[in-house]
Amino acid sequence: MDGQLARRDPRFAPLLDQFVCVRLVQCWGLDRRIFSFDPNLTLVVFFINAQGYVYGRFGTRDDRRGERYVTAQALVEAMKAALELHAQWPRNRRALEGKWARPRWAQPQLIPTLQGRFVPVGKDRHRCFHCHFIQGGEILAKRQLRLPVEDRDLWCYPVPDWLGFSLDPTKRALVHDVRPRSEAQAAGLQVGDEILSMDGQPIIAVADVQWVLHHARDGQSLPVVVRRQGMRRTLRLFLPSGWRRRGDISWRAISWMLRGEVLGLHAEPLGPRARFHLDIPASQVAYRITRVAPAWNRRANPAARAAGLHRGDVILSVDGQLLPPSTSLFLAWIAQRTRPGQTITLEVLRHGKRRKVRLRLK
Repeated sequence: MDGQLARRDPRFAPLLDQFVCVRLVQCWGLDRRIFSFDPNLTLVVFFINAQGYVYGRFGTRDDRRGERYVTAQALVEAMKAALELHAQWPRNRRALEGKWARPRWAQPQLIPTLQGRFVPVGKDRHRCFHCHFIQGGEILAKRQLRLPVEDRDLWCYPVPDWLGFSLDPTKRALVHDVRPRSEAQAAGLQVGDEILSMDGQPIIAVADVQWVLHHARDGQSLPVVVRRQGMRRTLRLFLPSGWRRRGDISWRAISWMLRGEVLGLHAEPLGPRARFHLDIPASQVAYRITRVAPAWNRRANPAARAAGLHRGDVILSVDGQLLPPSTSLFLAWIAQRTRPGQTITLEVLRHGKRRKVRLRLK
């Protein structure tokens, strides 16, 4: 949010005077231990004190548009909450220490697969690096280094909706809805609860909830402190195995990087009507190729184009195995189940005829 624009809003003006506002315009040299955030965001605000302790974050996205939780009133509430935490400093030092991250690569330009994509603004004023590439770069680097790619790498910064509750987009962290038979309901969360902390960490916006969930492990039971009718209560939110996979990650930049740079093609699941017209059993998943990496894309895998695959071809199986049922799970298969240099065999349907195509992954 532009500072001058915000100052014209009477809700922001008195609050901004209590902050030293700094706008970061590039990721070069960014310390990811402090500036840990979802790289697919279009706006992220950090509230940090002079010692580098993070009071909280603002900014979130859960789909292609991602505007649900990004409201002016929510930012006002987050700013007020950050000032409250600052007034408690340094008594709250221990709780805030948990808001430091421990990434494998402390700066984005150190990620091996992003080498050459970064151009410092000071060296080239006409080029910049999209921070959206950071997540995909880490996944590709882990894959190349034979390191495990976790679900957390793919389904990163999950929204609380995946666990059955949502927050009021105009408040600090007020529970707006709780779905029946969900982990949130099992934990005892109720509409109107104000979440004060999760896993011991202060919460000032939904972005903080996402940060805690992102770093949590399957099977973990998170302590959640809420204020209900003026009284504090501690609840336990259980995270079952595979809960992250409920989310949709097909809108993320990793979709382009994994499909284009590893497979060399983009494909989407066929709907029931399309499968019917192609005489594909209703129980079988099939993907239609929507794009084959063009020759001018130097980073893409040229193997799909060299193998003669075309837009409109339908992929029926890989190495004789059924395909994942969703684009998100298809991306997970690429990241977690394949390795650079591996050759796979695609069964492809074109003009009613089936053929086998061998494809070397990058």
